[in-house]
Amino acid sequence: ALDALSEHWLKTSSTTAVDAVHEGTFTFVLYALTCLLEMLGHNRRGIAGRLLLRTLAECRITLAYLQHKNDPELWAKFRKYGTGQAKLILLKLKESARPPHSISIETLERLANEDVWQEFVDIDLGNWAGIDLRKMAEESGTKDVYDAHYGWNSGFAHGHWAAMRDVTLTTCLNPLHRVHRIPAADERGLGDVVPDALEIVEA
Repeated sequence: ALDALSEHWLKTSSTTAVDAVHEGTFTFVLYALTCLLEMLGHNRRGIAGRLLLRTLAECRITLAYLQHKNDPELWAKFRKYGTGQAKLILLKLKESARPPHSISIETLERLANEDVWQEFVDIDLGNWAGIDLRKMAEESGTKDVYDAHYGWNSGFAHGHWAAMRDVTLTTCLNPLHRVHRIPAADERGLGDVVPDALEIVEA
């Protein structure tokens, strides 16, 4: 699927200039397929699978919103916002005494300078669309995706109590105790996220 999509990108590309709509549409789908591949194996029943499912839901809603609005300027705004975020992180890491090993300064520099020289890239600290994801979902007809996959899975990303408890604790089965919680002796397998992910990607 990734190869076929890449071929279709090349066949349908009409310019070597920045094309926020064409590149953005294909990049959403390529990213979704990449997330889906990472879900396979152990991740499909673990915390990482939940985080990837949340990411897929957000990508699906954002893509649907951009397609619903059908405004090239909004697509350009989405792209510029992401470039600005790369610039912001680059500036912070250049000042850091101990930048993280997992982030490449060279990659951030390349991304921040990709469309225009980074000195001309604005950094927007708000939401790129000026509305939250829930409202995007309502406007684009993807509220069902938001309700089903965003809220609960966000708890795993943010370390909310119920999500952490679901993964790490179990109920004590000693009949003399008061059904209290104790650390789970075995790894807690969560529900399989792959069927849900397939529904989002195929939508």
